[in-house]
Parts: sequence; structure tokens; C-alpha cells
Amino acid sequence: MCQSKVEKEDVFLAQTASGGDNDAHLQHIKAQMSTMNVLLIVIMIALLLGGFFVLLRFYKKCHQSWINSAMRDESIRRSVSRRFREARERGARQHESGAGPNV
Repeated sequence: MCQSKVEKEDVFLAQTASGGDNDAHLQHIKAQMSTMNVLLIVIMIALLLGGFFVLLRFYKKCHQSWINSAMRDESIRRSVSRRFREARERGARQHESGAGPNV
């Protein structure tokens, strides 16, 4: 009889445990990963905007209290210097007129 000299080749197919095609599963994972990446980016942007808003409010509050304090200090300084100047002028007028201090 006739004998064939053809060699047998082994073929390996990539399959999952359930017997499905592995390529379809990889495509699904890639799509799912891209969706997850988009969601993570959106969440990170929301967190960054929230943090920026909180920092802006904190800065505004601190700046506003600093401005109020500076204005109050300036007002007190003007008031004290005006009273001191008025008292000095009053004392100079009394000294010129020769009258003693009003007690």
C-alpha cells in the first residue's frame, strides 16, 4: 500500500474556559477599560473643580477678614491721630488765651 509522507501540524486556538473566542473577550475588555477611563477622568475633573471651589472660598474668606481688619486698623489710627491733634490744638489755644485746663 501507499504511505503518505505528510506531516501532521498542531494548531492552537486561543479560547476562554467556556470555549468562546478570546479575541471578542479582549475587545469587550478594551471597550470597558475605555469607558472606565472616561468615567475616572470625569470624576477627577469634578473633584479638582470642587477642591478649587473650596480653596477659592477659603481664600476669599481669609482675604475679606484681612481687608476688614486693615480697614478697621486704619480707621482707628485716623481716629486716634485726629483726637490727639484736636487735643493738642485745644491745649495750644488754652495756653495762648491763658486759661487753665477745664476740669
